Amino acid sequence: MSFFSGNMKALASRNPDLAEFVETNFTPRTDMTLVLTPRDEPTAQLKGLYLHSSRAPRKEAAKLMSGAESTADTIILQGLALGYHAEEFLKLFPDKQLWIVEPDIPLFLWVCGIRDLSPLIGNPRVTLLLGTPPQTVASLVAAVPDHRFEVVRLRSVHEKDRDYYGDLDRNISAVMARREINRNTLRRFGRLWVRNLFQNLPLLQQALGIQRLENLLQGIPVLVIAAGPSLEEIIPLLSEFSKKAVLVAVDTALYALTRAGICADFAVVVDPQFHNSRHLDGTSLEGSFLVADSSTHPRVFRRPLRGFFFSGSPFPLGQLLEKGTDISGRLGAGGSVATAAWETARHAGASAIYCAGLDLGFPGGQTHQKASYFERSALHQCRRLETLEHQNYRILREGLPYWTDNNSGGRTLSDRRMEVYARWFESQAEKPGTPPTYNLSPRGTALRGIPFRPVTDLFNLPDRRDEIDIRLKTLEDAVPAPAPVFFENLKTLREEIINLERLGREGLYWLGEAEKAAPINSPQKQGPTRAFAEKLARLDQIDSGILSLSARNVAGFLFQDLIDELSKSSQPEKNDTARSVDVSEKSRSAFSASRRLYQGIVDSCSFHKEILDMSIRGD
Repeated sequence: MSFFSGNMKALASRNPDLAEFVETNFTPRTDMTLVLTPRDEPTAQLKGLYLHSSRAPRKEAAKLMSGAESTADTIILQGLALGYHAEEFLKLFPDKQLWIVEPDIPLFLWVCGIRDLSPLIGNPRVTLLLGTPPQTVASLVAAVPDHRFEVVRLRSVHEKDRDYYGDLDRNISAVMARREINRNTLRRFGRLWVRNLFQNLPLLQQALGIQRLENLLQGIPVLVIAAGPSLEEIIPLLSEFSKKAVLVAVDTALYALTRAGICADFAVVVDPQFHNSRHLDGTSLEGSFLVADSSTHPRVFRRPLRGFFFSGSPFPLGQLLEKGTDISGRLGAGGSVATAAWETARHAGASAIYCAGLDLGFPGGQTHQKASYFERSALHQCRRLETLEHQNYRILREGLPYWTDNNSGGRTLSDRRMEVYARWFESQAEKPGTPPTYNLSPRGTALRGIPFRPVTDLFNLPDRRDEIDIRLKTLEDAVPAPAPVFFENLKTLREEIINLERLGREGLYWLGEAEKAAPINSPQKQGPTRAFAEKLARLDQIDSGILSLSARNVAGFLFQDLIDELSKSSQPEKNDTARSVDVSEKSRSAFSASRRLYQGIVDSCSFHKEILDMSIRGD
């Protein structure tokens, strides 16, 4: 059997569709030169440039892969070349996954004809991504949020496909940036989310789930209204546009709409902070349906509304409390209220989505629409040495600004924060079944898959307001499903939190006792004492009790960064087996890590119990 047929057979055994696609649509490259090294290891030249070392390609590959991040769960290898790097990875990291991203399928086929790659291709730890669009690779990364990734680049092939790998880097970076933003947001707002969730307990039984909106607007266009600087140009036209499309507005744009006499059909508010609730000051929402979630600041709901809908909570506590209520379905998380507004339009089945004020940049050096709370607050804070221009300049500079292409063929200032949201919109636009989306901002950031449309295009749409009003009227008559188990779930949650706190305190006590009884010398010289073994057995019982309670995920939510830190630090180093290990030092580290975890459980449960009891009493 030839190398090629053996490799194709291995590929077909793992992914028959991919094997058929590759063999049917591509042929091996003809511009490659095979070179045999002094060590009888084949290498290759492409247009005079070596893909690997001309003398020791395997040694070169081992050196590069040994520097890969050992705490990563998965390595993303940019480029396969002749496969040496991938083979060395599998030797060095027997417990990790490898994703090989190779855009040059003809090169892959040529390599399959000169080397036996079947052990690599057939390895269950290897995922081969051949010709996969960068956005799809990034989506796969986003699909495993708890996974740690490390990117390794093969410089020899990176230059050959510079545009592809540059796009891949941008998309993966955007996913990782969103992940880091989520971690920082959790660290900053975790306790606030918990407090809001418990204060909104009465609303959970009254709220309608976002699933009620599914396909409600099928065949009808939606205008998503964000609060970027370009909104100023659209506001005078909104009265006319409201006859032709459903208006979905973000919280930061609502004041400007109210001032212009415009009532949004849907208002989207998802921020937990009191400060953010100030965006609704001076607004009228009596004719609007509110889209929020159970952790939104309670002040938002203390005003006349046409009705409100909750998206399913992404937090363990919210998910537990929502059991048995009408709340079902969840809007995709993009990290901003604008992404939530777009998701609302998509979820409702819009035939097309037009975006106003979605600049994702700072056209003209402005940060927000002039009537927004941000701008009004900045005016109130002005002082002689802290002018409005000074404040705007600081905002523009702190986000690592850069110039990017805009919808008019020119350049608009944007920054790394906006880039995260831009990549999110681009990734959504490429998903099958996504309604066509258009941006009405001529100086807004140009987005792939979301073309610019002049505002005048909306004038050509037919009037649909009568039909829109009929469909929205059906929402007023919707009644949430009864939730007979709601209070039972609440009672169970409180009991589990109390038990979890008790187990955490017992863990701290027995951990101290075990530390006192721990052998002084290295276990290799003196085995554990019977007393020490008994203490460890008691700790095992406590840990089993903790794992048996569903509330452990609720409590762990508030110290997830600690869990991640300890999980990362517990990963063994690659060369542990090759060096002397200080067992006593490792024991002290294990005791310290356990103590921090037990204390995290106690602190989190104490906080949850206090806030829950206050909410039940109505304090």
